[in-house]
Amino acid sequence: MINPRKPNLNFDKIEPASLKHKAYVALQKAIIELDFEPGQLLKKSELCKTFGISRTPLTEAIALLVQDGLVEVVPQAGTYVARFSIDELKEGAFIREALEVAAIKELANSITDQNLVELRRNLRLQKAYIDDKDIQGFYNLDGQFHSIILDATGFKKLSRLSDTAWMNVNRVRRLLLPVPGRVDATFVEHQKISPNSIYIAAGSNHMEISKTGSDYFLSKGNKLKINGHCPSVDVLFKSAAKIYDTKILAVLLTGMGSDGAEGLNLLKNSGAFTITQNEESSEVFGMPKAAIEIGAAKHILSLEQIIKILSK
Repeated sequence: MINPRKPNLNFDKIEPASLKHKAYVALQKAIIELDFEPGQLLKKSELCKTFGISRTPLTEAIALLVQDGLVEVVPQAGTYVARFSIDELKEGAFIREALEVAAIKELANSITDQNLVELRRNLRLQKAYIDDKDIQGFYNLDGQFHSIILDATGFKKLSRLSDTAWMNVNRVRRLLLPVPGRVDATFVEHQKISPNSIYIAAGSNHMEISKTGSDYFLSKGNKLKINGHCPSVDVLFKSAAKIYDTKILAVLLTGMGSDGAEGLNLLKNSGAFTITQNEESSEVFGMPKAAIEIGAAKHILSLEQIIKILSK
């Protein structure tokens, strides 16, 4: 038995709606939360009695659950909670990832300070629930974390589309989160830098990088201008220079002024592979020149040569 407790099918907490919708929401929640086991028979007569409704709205609610992939109706046999399907789980994860990647690309230049405040607050609360060993509370906050990202785009249908695609994956996650270490790993995934990814500093704050264990994290710094800039390359480079046990390749490209030169020099002295763009391929040879003059560049290359190195 996955969860022997009596299913929570309370109508009272569901906002005013049709009986069909109330039954649909209550059953959907109970199935996702594993109050009903995969493969379990749903007895319509008992459900009608529990809800205090006739068979018609219940049948209509079940039809919606079939569309969600949460319920299977077997002719002349009965109505059952859908079992897990590897193909459906893969499809749900694929759709969720596609939506969130698109959302993050959209937010790269438009995310607001308030959005970031909400995300950071959510992560702090997640940590508190982890410390209290409240898996249910963490699970709810995890869902809110993803919703904040999708809702921040301003596209009102994204969260609903994502939740619909994610329903069966959510059931599996309910099984996995109690596994020792799974909650902590999920929390870290929300913070750490992913490989083969591009991160752009917010236009009004510095960006810094740090390392904990084998994972890398980005943090949003203050708004004080450094070398006349915010965000500043020097702030990022200096934070990276503190990660002594890591192989770092740092590139300083065309730009006005001297921002990044001092930080690049610190990286070179800490063992990083440092590159500056050459004068011939630079639109403005200010930043690279400043770095070259203090000996911060191990290699001075054209843009084409830099691209080849980064592509390896």
